Amino acid sequence: MRKMLRARNVFLLSLLSLPLLIFAWLGHFTYRLNNVCGPGEHLIQSEDDAIETAKARALQARFGSVEGFTEKPSFVDFSHLENCCTAARIRTIFGVIVWEVYLNGHASGESSNWRVRAHLPLSNCGALFVDESFLLVDPS
Repeated sequence: MRKMLRARNVFLLSLLSLPLLIFAWLGHFTYRLNNVCGPGEHLIQSEDDAIETAKARALQARFGSVEGFTEKPSFVDFSHLENCCTAARIRTIFGVIVWEVYLNGHASGESSNWRVRAHLPLSNCGALFVDESFLLVDPS
């Protein structure tokens, strides 16, 4: 029994178990991001579902303007253009599902002549990755 509990054997056992612990943690992290949704979120089932979710969350994205438009628009119409929206499902190196959604539309109201472009990466549950998203307004 004394030979089994030597410090060297305990150290080697801990080294061998470390990759298993890291793999288990990454598996739990990936499962949680892909399948556990918060309040007001749902699992995205298709490209159309991702586009509709992105349209609802578009005004939460980071905002930028090319020239002259300093306020974020209060409403953006993404429905009137024929090829307004595209979505693609990708996986990161860790297995996390990300929906890359691109939207094109026009700001409604006083600034209806302003074109709006948006890039909205969403999690599989529809949560917006705010740091990687943008809403760009420029004159058309």
